[in-house]
Amino acid sequence: MQEHLERAKMFLDEALHETNVIKSYRKQIAATYFGRAALEIMRETAKSGNLKCSIKELDLELSKILPRYSIIKAIRIHDFHHFAITPSSITIIGKNKIPPKQTIYIVIDPNNELPIVSFQNEKGEKINGEFLTMAGTLVQDKQDSTPEPLANILKDYTSKLPNAIKYFQSQL
Repeated sequence: MQEHLERAKMFLDEALHETNVIKSYRKQIAATYFGRAALEIMRETAKSGNLKCSIKELDLELSKILPRYSIIKAIRIHDFHHFAITPSSITIIGKNKIPPKQTIYIVIDPNNELPIVSFQNEKGEKINGEFLTMAGTLVQDKQDSTPEPLANILKDYTSKLPNAIKYFQSQL
């Protein structure tokens, strides 16, 4: 886990110093993969029954220590298992329950600096659902009212990951 953390920090540092936007984006995605890999080890250990806590308890504690870990998970899963999330497009991934006989609108504020995504009904009322939106390096999920740069999320995540590792070790 420590090695995955070091790799995540290394790729993030390289991304922050990269002048080419595409290369920086790709390094941020690599940092995401390694940051998530540390949690995958923790979760697999819990699934195998080798922790004092259950996987449900582990996930709950990790969500407290790493409040944005769900966004890291979503990016990694969708980028790896479904399709590559590209830096030059807006990607919307998610699911929403649509009430019977209603229309749901995906509303994108096309501002290049801050392309906010929301789901609304016919009356313009916001509807909550599961989603992940990426526009370049800006990321937004159901917890966010506005997008945030992936680099900021990764900085916060990698700074708190050592605390998650300590908690994991206390549960061995």
